[in-house]
Amino acid sequence: MTESNHEKTHKIFRLAILIAVVGGVLIGVIKNNPIIALISVVVGIILLYSIQRKYKVIVADERIQVIWLKAGNSTFRVFTVGFALLFFINYYYPFIRPLTSEDAGSLFGYIAAIMMTCHQLFFAYYKSRM
Repeated sequence: MTESNHEKTHKIFRLAILIAVVGGVLIGVIKNNPIIALISVVVGIILLYSIQRKYKVIVADERIQVIWLKAGNSTFRVFTVGFALLFFINYYYPFIRPLTSEDAGSLFGYIAAIMMTCHQLFFAYYKSRM
């Protein structure tokens, strides 16, 4: 199946927006200013939404949406059970020290990154099975 000009233009715009968002986040990290990173991500999301509406390209069909939901549910289950086990083990055999606010922020950042990675792995797994 060949791509139409709309689909090619849509892909080029998406790639340009992705590069701009990554650049904005990198500038925010280098300048130690999270507001720059946040603004670049929000503007990127708004631009992606607007070009999707303008070009009306089918981004995902129902099958992809079902796979995406299954991956999200699996990720939620894994992390819910994992955190419950971690809580009960730490309750009876304490091994986690109290966290400072900086440690808690870093922990939540790592958890978010691990959850996104886990979601992508489940998505790839379910997509290969369908």
